[in-house]
Amino acid sequence: MGEAGASARRWLKRLVTLLILVGIGLLLAKNGGYFEEHYGFQKESAHILRLLTSGTEGAKEAYEGSSILLRESRLLSSDVDKAERLTKTLGAFQKIESVEEIEVHNSIHGKTARIVYELRFGNGIVTPGELSFLRGGDGKWRLLGYDIRVPMMLRSRVLLINSETKRIVAPAKVRRLLVTILEDTVRGLGDKIYEEASPPFRESSSKVQFQKTLAGIDEELGAFEHVLEFTKSDHNAGKTRAKLTAILQYENARTTGTFEFIKVENEQEWRLLRFKVTIPAPLLPAQAQPPSRQ
Repeated sequence: MGEAGASARRWLKRLVTLLILVGIGLLLAKNGGYFEEHYGFQKESAHILRLLTSGTEGAKEAYEGSSILLRESRLLSSDVDKAERLTKTLGAFQKIESVEEIEVHNSIHGKTARIVYELRFGNGIVTPGELSFLRGGDGKWRLLGYDIRVPMMLRSRVLLINSETKRIVAPAKVRRLLVTILEDTVRGLGDKIYEEASPPFRESSSKVQFQKTLAGIDEELGAFEHVLEFTKSDHNAGKTRAKLTAILQYENARTTGTFEFIKVENEQEWRLLRFKVTIPAPLLPAQAQPPSRQ
C-alpha cells in the first residue's frame, strides 16, 4: 500500500505540473506573448507572397483578405499595380529562406506583428522582405503591409518598369494644384477656387452650389488634412486634360476623390474641370446611397 500510495502521489504531482504548464501556455498564447514572438508567421507570409506574385487575380485576393487598415489606406488598383511591379522586378516568390526578426506589439487598432525575412524569388534572387499583420476582433491575423527590398543589381530593371508607366502620369504641376485647392477648402476659400476654375466647371455649377458641396463635405468628413496617395493619374495625348484619383485624409475619415483639370484654349495654366469627393458609406445612415459631389 505504501508503494502504491507513493506512486499515486508521483502521478498526481506530474498531472498538476502538466496542468500548470498548459495553463501558462494558454495564457501566453491568449496574450500574444512567447508563441507569437517565436512563431514567425511563415505559413501566412508565404501564402500572401505567392498570391501577390501570381498575377492580377492573386493580387486582388491578397488585397481583399487584408486588414481593414490596409484597404482604407490603398485602393485595389494601386495595390495590384504594386504587386505587378514586384513580380516584374523579382519574379515569382519561391520560398522563405529564414526569419531574421520578429516584433509583436499592442496598438490602438489591436495586436500587430512585424516580421523580417530573407526571401527567395525567381531566378535565384534572395533579398530581405518585411511583412506586418494585424489581429482583428475575430482573432485572425491579416496583412497590414509589406515591403520587399530590391537589390541594387536590379536598379536598371526598376527604372525600365517605371518608364513604361510615365506616359500616363499627370504633370507634377497638376498634382500640386490639386493639393493647393484642397488646402484652400480648409481656409474657407471656396469662392477663390470657383472663380479660378475652368469655364466648363463654372457653367455646370453655380458658386452657391459649389459652396454647398464644400459645406456638405466638411460636415460629413471634417477638414481636409492631406493627400495620402495618388492612385491613378491620366494625361491625354494632347496634354490638355489630366485626371487624378487620390486617397484623401480628412479630419473624421479617409476617402477617395476624383479630379479633372483642363488647359483652357489660349492659356498655359491648368484649371479645375471636375471636383468629386466620395462620402464613405459607413458615415451615412443605413440604406442610404453615397452621394456624388460634383
